[in-house]
Amino acid sequence: DSSLWLDYQAIVDIESGRIAGAEALARMHSPGLGMVSPVEFIPLAERHGHISRLGDWVFRTVLEHVETSIDRMPAEFTVSANLSPLQLSSDDFLEVILETAYERPKAASRIRIEVTESAFVDDTSLARLARIKKAGYSIAIDDFGSEYASLQYLARLEVDVLKLDQSFTRRIATETSSRLIVQHVIDLASQMGIIVITEGIETEAEREILASMGCHFGQGYLWDRPAPGLERIIGMSMSGNRTPDTARTRRSA
Repeated sequence: DSSLWLDYQAIVDIESGRIAGAEALARMHSPGLGMVSPVEFIPLAERHGHISRLGDWVFRTVLEHVETSIDRMPAEFTVSANLSPLQLSSDDFLEVILETAYERPKAASRIRIEVTESAFVDDTSLARLARIKKAGYSIAIDDFGSEYASLQYLARLEVDVLKLDQSFTRRIATETSSRLIVQHVIDLASQMGIIVITEGIETEAEREILASMGCHFGQGYLWDRPAPGLERIIGMSMSGNRTPDTARTRRSA
């Protein structure tokens, strides 16, 4: 049988290197195929009707990890869990997530629900996300700019976080048009009180550009590679609130 687990990747303050949270990332290993990429097994789960079960497992596992570690988490440390549009449409899952917030409000307040832009295109999904937010979870738009790239949804739901897709990060150092788009999004989000996290940051040059634009937080190999253990990231955050890669980068700068 294939095995599933969660890796965690640090979310880092772009200016200071302080670790502000982590994202949970589902991983799979197959005896016959070895490691299976999420870009392969997640669409497969969607096609075969297993995505809701996978998402339910991810949420429950994140909840378990948060509850185990919450007393050691720094203030405002948040753990992100991804929610698929299919999960969002499930009445059963909505009941689970709302009941969890009612029964375990302390843990729910540390969990950020990440949904892609496609979840913001109909009123039913928006209403469900509003209920989830009201229950105490924070809401993030994941991979922003990869699909509809419409800013109107920011006004339709009071999202807490916008995560810029890594496709912008890859081009930001070389393409003026990408820098202009990113600057516009950061400026608008900041005016609306929305935190911006940029994904896929791999170089100090990318970090410096984004910091100069006013981006709040980043995620990427510059600081941390996904690995098992939420405690790993909490431990790094408590030891000077810096990732090892951040410290190396600052010394060599």
